[in-house]
Amino acid sequence: MTVILGFSAFHFDSAACLLIDGQLVGAIAEERLGDRRKVVGGRGGGCGCAM
Repeated sequence: MTVILGFSAFHFDSAACLLIDGQLVGAIAEERLGDRRKVVGGRGGGCGCAM
């Protein structure tokens, strides 16, 4: 089983996604978790939510 957690945290659109055996299981943009848009760096909530 191959598990990949991908994230983009150093641009204005922070996001995370989870792949298991090449299949996309979940993805989320950090701005969907709060009331602020264009979050720079994020809070890490996207990684937890994707998992």
